[in-house]
Amino acid sequence: MKNSEISVDYRALVSRADIAYFSPTTESAEGLPIGNGRMGTLIWTANNSLNMQINRVDVFAQNSYSESGTDYCGGCGKIEVDFGEPVFKPAKNFEEYLSVYEGLLTISGDLVKAEAFAWNEEDVIVVRINDERKNPLPININLRMLRPAANRKTRYHKANSTFCQRDDKIILLQEFSEKEFFCSSVVEIGVVGRRTAVRKNRETIFLTVEPGSEPFTILISTFQSFDRNKDIISEAMSKLEAAGKLGFEEMLSETRAWWKSFWEKSFLHLHSSDGVADFVERCYTYHLYLMASSSRGKFPPKFNGMLWTTNGDEREWGAQYWLWNEEAMYYPLFAANHLELTDPYFDMYSGMLDNAKVAARQRWKSKGIFIPETVAFDGPEVLPEEIAGIFRAVLLGKLSYDKMPEKFCIFGNSKSGFSHIGNIFLSEQQWAWISHIVSGAAELGLQYWQRYQLTGDTEWLRNRAYPMIKGAVEFYRNFPKMKKEEDGFYHLYNTNVHETFWGVKDSIFDLAAIRGAIPLAIRASEILGVDEDLRPKWRELLEKLAPYPLNEEEGSAFGLGPGTWAACRKPTATGKMNVEQVWLAPVLFEDWTLETEDEIMSRTAQLTYENLPARKMLLEGVRVAGWSRIAVFSSRMGREDDLEILLPTFLATTLNGCPNALFRGEGVQAMCPENLGLASYALQEALLQSLPPKPGEVPVIRLYPAWPKSWDAQFSLLARGGFMVTSEFKRGKVQFVGIKSLLGEECLLRNSWPGSAVDIYRNGRYSEELSGELLEFSTVKNEEIIIVPKGKNITDLKVRVAPSRGTGIWELKHRIADKELNIIVGKR
Repeated sequence: MKNSEISVDYRALVSRADIAYFSPTTESAEGLPIGNGRMGTLIWTANNSLNMQINRVDVFAQNSYSESGTDYCGGCGKIEVDFGEPVFKPAKNFEEYLSVYEGLLTISGDLVKAEAFAWNEEDVIVVRINDERKNPLPININLRMLRPAANRKTRYHKANSTFCQRDDKIILLQEFSEKEFFCSSVVEIGVVGRRTAVRKNRETIFLTVEPGSEPFTILISTFQSFDRNKDIISEAMSKLEAAGKLGFEEMLSETRAWWKSFWEKSFLHLHSSDGVADFVERCYTYHLYLMASSSRGKFPPKFNGMLWTTNGDEREWGAQYWLWNEEAMYYPLFAANHLELTDPYFDMYSGMLDNAKVAARQRWKSKGIFIPETVAFDGPEVLPEEIAGIFRAVLLGKLSYDKMPEKFCIFGNSKSGFSHIGNIFLSEQQWAWISHIVSGAAELGLQYWQRYQLTGDTEWLRNRAYPMIKGAVEFYRNFPKMKKEEDGFYHLYNTNVHETFWGVKDSIFDLAAIRGAIPLAIRASEILGVDEDLRPKWRELLEKLAPYPLNEEEGSAFGLGPGTWAACRKPTATGKMNVEQVWLAPVLFEDWTLETEDEIMSRTAQLTYENLPARKMLLEGVRVAGWSRIAVFSSRMGREDDLEILLPTFLATTLNGCPNALFRGEGVQAMCPENLGLASYALQEALLQSLPPKPGEVPVIRLYPAWPKSWDAQFSLLARGGFMVTSEFKRGKVQFVGIKSLLGEECLLRNSWPGSAVDIYRNGRYSEELSGELLEFSTVKNEEIIIVPKGKNITDLKVRVAPSRGTGIWELKHRIADKELNIIVGKR
């Protein structure tokens, strides 16, 4: 048997995450999503219409240099396809069905049917209408502006919207400008298969389709540019023309082929007798669909709304990228073998490195790079030197908030309150939620390193990962509030413990970030043969860095109880206990894993986990934030008892009232899958971990470290070292482990049958016997390896992944702390 002989019915498996409605939506936020990674929309119905708001990942009303207080992005235009009478009514013949396997949405009403998808090849949304009414009426396609007036001006910021037409095509052009910044977008609509007429008023342009019985196709194209001289109307028109020539069926065929290839890169199938595992699997699959629909453009989708906003382009939490929330959506893409979807994320952060170097100097008097927790798409702005000097004095505690010069106050108040500089004006004090978070580059550095470990791409390491990792380390090493004190340790002052505790000494988040980043910098520099002179300096900082604060330690602050880590040491400026899990930062930065052999540290990590406020809340059935890492920690700690309870509770409480499975906890105009991303990541980590004993060391593959015995599983996921790992867990036992070595690296694997020897088959033939808790063996590139308990004949091993097709309805019935949680996705 080879891994390649495992049979997977991908269509049946993926379709379990389909969503079906049987009555029209009551609000736009309940629409169902389609997108091609660059443009997308929710589609929702009213009695007489089909509705969309076209959004793009690369449309921004302002950049980091804006001084107008504006903070919006993404939206391009609203579209209503009005049938002139009620055709979508709550009745037996209504169905709105999203096929996630094909990226196809089908809506059936009273003698009217619509099929919609986002063409993979070009930025065109395609809608085919089949109108079988006996007395059809004209159909109006209404294209609306997103703002009440065509022109909007706020200080230096201008937003202009203009309607026009070319032949029988209607067009909405948007232009945003402020000083040197410019961004424009266009939406163009044409019809194939029917004659049309155009009319318009101040805020809407109409394309009226003549009555008829033949199907016709609506084509919606978009284009975006930062170039004032770019003829974006012609660019979008060329896409419409290409789509019109190709035709509905050919575009659908191309799009189906893309999605088929996408789904075949990995798989995950779960089942439990109570249906809980099945529900979790559907959430996982759906998250991959959402990311594939929104993360293939020049920029990553923003967590707060992605491509799914429906009420204009102003959204809760603004146009800034929030790293803590953004990374939550991207975590599961690594093991899912969809690194291509991480390109926009990494491209954006790598693209701001030059500005991040300046920000480290201007804002903190340090070296390396500084990437704020919240940042505009173009990175932290380069400040005027006078402003930078004042801001630096405030951040370093040399100038109090109430003594800031008027000129600086005017400048700061002109910024978004969610930006790094604007945040202290939002909080109206020296400290703010994100003002003193300095761990961003280190968080990103670990993710860059992980991609390197999955691919073995040395050029990626050289050009992308190492500049980020080195920049993070050099920032901390040269940080002016890092001091070596009489106890011989380096102590860090004046930073936040993420958003929870402000202005502290020895933030556990920063100590973990440093311990996580330095070994990666050292190892990367050795691989690349660079910066040999810096390695001793990095090692000295690592060896002499202050230990993590402990609850019982004199001078510690914000501990969780006996034997736990504390959040920081005194002095602290302000802070209060909340559900942000900052105490387990050593786990996030992989300074502690299940492979770590330090018994004292392991005991401290487990006790800290047990006392996390978020854990206690979920065990009582109380909802935590959608960005909570608590389920991930359950997996990382190897706590299968907790994961079986916490993971479905986390999903049930955050998805309550969301029939399209888009979390609304960040706000109605901030629908997002951060909860699905973290649940998916927790699920992967419960099935498969490939973590090192300490940062920079060789990862060890461990299967089912936190897997509930009552959940069956079949999966194929990517592990560090370039190993595609396939396995089956059935009736509480591991059936086999399959490994395809993509890079030919040495493999370290925890024995899935403790106390038993194993037989190893290579490319279908018996190779050798191994024993012990840790199995170590060489591999050859593209070699397929099967591992089974000694004596098991692999000719009897038949693996078929062929679940029943989905119905479009996911239901979770879950009981926790005497509470019944009954969640339904779909149906309505």
